[in-house]
Amino acid sequence: MSIKEKTTNYILDKVAINDRNWEFYARIVVKSIDKFPRLVSHTLLRKIFLKMAKIWDPEKHHTQGWIVPLNHDLKYEQDYQNVVLTIELVRKAIEESSYRAIMNKCMCRAGHKCTHYPIDLGCIFMGKAAKHVVENNVAREASVKEALAHIDRAAKIGLLCMCGWMEIERILWGIRLEEQYRFLEICFCCPCCCLAFRNFARMPVEFTQRARSIGWVVSEVTCCTMCGKCIEICPLKARSINGDTVTVSDTCFGCGLCAINCPEKAIVMKQKSETKERIQDYLIGLNLDI
Repeated sequence: MSIKEKTTNYILDKVAINDRNWEFYARIVVKSIDKFPRLVSHTLLRKIFLKMAKIWDPEKHHTQGWIVPLNHDLKYEQDYQNVVLTIELVRKAIEESSYRAIMNKCMCRAGHKCTHYPIDLGCIFMGKAAKHVVENNVAREASVKEALAHIDRAAKIGLLCMCGWMEIERILWGIRLEEQYRFLEICFCCPCCCLAFRNFARMPVEFTQRARSIGWVVSEVTCCTMCGKCIEICPLKARSINGDTVTVSDTCFGCGLCAINCPEKAIVMKQKSETKERIQDYLIGLNLDI
């Protein structure tokens, strides 16, 4: 290992999130980051944000998140017998993974002191590089059975799932450069606390275009009470009232939040692209070994 690599790894060990600095990251850093998107309209701050988030160069930085609806109660345009539910892709990845770690807490919910969803329902990391978060005492190693039960718990209480590879998070979790393609993160997000969902509408397009639909979007609604609940809760502000119809823009990434919260259950999930074999197949530019 070169001197540069040793120096990089030394710095990485010092900044990585562990049980000693957890509270600092959760209470101070999370809340600070939460305020930053409001300032990115300024050109200089925008550049700083994009560079800090490691999304400045689309050819070099492969940060991306794929939205996976978990809720079994969502209505699909096809019969359930003919639909590969997206939760099964996540379950398959867990079953085939070489190593799994479950975070002790969700950092976003811990930072915002969430009262709507359990703070102890943290992310799942897959792949050999996930051992670092266990060694830093912020996660525990989990069996396939434990990880699957964790997913089912998240689905039952209506959390959203984002399967992602985030370069900036690789650094924060202490994953070394030589191991960067040996992890995949599964986040279970709530709309009230998740940094991404809270701020999508204010984020630069360079960031929002990295959050993609796994192949499903939601339908327009023609027979509803126009209560506006779906418009209010949409993180991308992709829904709007147009006459007597609630329309959906192309920015919809199929999270299903509006469908879950529609009091009339009038919103249907529509498939816009064929489901791929594995969740890893969606990760563009990456050849992950998990």
